[in-house]
Amino acid sequence: MLLESTIFLGGLILVVGLALVAAVVRLITSRSSSRAISPTDHACDVLGERYLRGDITTEAYRDRRHALR
Repeated sequence: MLLESTIFLGGLILVVGLALVAAVVRLITSRSSSRAISPTDHACDVLGERYLRGDITTEAYRDRRHALR
C-alpha cells in the first residue's frame, strides 16, 4: 500500500512538473511572437519619422500611410 501511494505521488508530481514546464514554454513563445513587428508597421514608423523631420509633406504622408494600410 505504501509503495503504491509513493508511486502515485511520484507520478502526480511528474505530471504537474511537466505541465508547469509546458506552461512556461508557451508563455515565453507567445510573448516573443507578439513582439514581432510586421514590415508594414516598420514602414509606417519610418514614414512617421520622415514626416516629423520635415522630409515629406502632410499630403504625401497621408497618401503613403493610406497606401501602406
